[in-house]
Amino acid sequence: MKRTRNILAVAVFLLVVLIGVPWLIEATGRLDLYYTLTSVALLSIASAGVWVTFYIGRINIGQGAFALMGGYVSAILVVQYGVSFWLTLPLAGLFCAAASVLIGLPILRLRGVYFAMVTLVLTEVARLLALALPITNG
Repeated sequence: MKRTRNILAVAVFLLVVLIGVPWLIEATGRLDLYYTLTSVALLSIASAGVWVTFYIGRINIGQGAFALMGGYVSAILVVQYGVSFWLTLPLAGLFCAAASVLIGLPILRLRGVYFAMVTLVLTEVARLLALALPITNG
């Protein structure tokens, strides 16, 4: 019963925020709140990533590789294939999720400094591939 009440409270809060905030911004004409709230959302995601890093006890330096993959997937779909930007965002996320499972499962077997070194190398390999592959245009 308590779990259902908590889920309902979170759902109501999200509904109020998702409907109320855009209405408030539109009513007041303060478009700068969009930028502020976007920054808050991005920093919240970053802090959640730091929390997960501390929770699992591993230092992951490979996030840049997946950010690079997502950015290039989105950019290539928009520029070369004319797909809508808003459609490419979830597609890039799905691509990165699939890539992270394929790449991450073997890496998770490593421990300590080896894990940190391999994730650092992963980011560097992704950068070099992005510069070398013809589909990314360097």
